[in-house]
Amino acid sequence: MLGSVLVALGFEQTGYPPKKTSKVFWLSSKIGEREADATLLVAPGQAIRFDLGFIGRGNPEITKDKVSRFERDMEINKRQFHSATCIIVDWVGEGSGLEAHAKRANAKVIQMSMSYWPIELAKWLSDKFNHKSDVLHCPTMDLPAFLTKRLDSVSFEHFIRGVTVSEVEED
Repeated sequence: MLGSVLVALGFEQTGYPPKKTSKVFWLSSKIGEREADATLLVAPGQAIRFDLGFIGRGNPEITKDKVSRFERDMEINKRQFHSATCIIVDWVGEGSGLEAHAKRANAKVIQMSMSYWPIELAKWLSDKFNHKSDVLHCPTMDLPAFLTKRLDSVSFEHFIRGVTVSEVEED
């Protein structure tokens, strides 16, 4: 799902280590102490580590841990990248304080339960990293058709190629 949205926003999936240093991402990797669900190189020196959190009505401390789990600087192919953190969760309960905690940690929390969360991601990428996506110029009433068209062109099979049944069962 996250890979599809990143492709729809103008990024290209690559393997690790990447040959390019901008507009590329890869899924599931460990750089430093923690594993990320995805790593995105927005531009040379600028990276985002993503963590998906499906916690339901569980312990909000679990999600707060995710906000500060990644190092702010990392090295990829002998190049330094400043890394931001983006946590994508199913929803955030009222009064959790998660948004304020994320802001203090210079991280972003995006809720999938909100309408058009990919647009919120695109806005954050534009504001923080100056990444311009076509979706930001789409009138709100045209968004469903626009996103459907973009996502229809993404091959889900591309993201799971090489994954074996035993690997899926382990997760």
